[in-house]
Amino acid sequence: MSRRNRSLDSITNQSVNLLIDSVLKRHGVKLRKPRLSAQEKRKLKNLLMDLESNVNKLVKTIKK
Repeated sequence: MSRRNRSLDSITNQSVNLLIDSVLKRHGVKLRKPRLSAQEKRKLKNLLMDLESNVNKLVKTIKK
């Protein structure tokens, strides 16, 4: 990954984190460590892997 891409990723991640923090604070959400069962963790992990796959497909489609 080039230096420019890493810089853009860093900026994007910081922006998303600020947006999420702002929304959560606005709605009075207090973060605490989630207590997920093993099955819930597997489902969440599968959901994230599917999302990542779909985003990668979308990015490839957009680049064409």
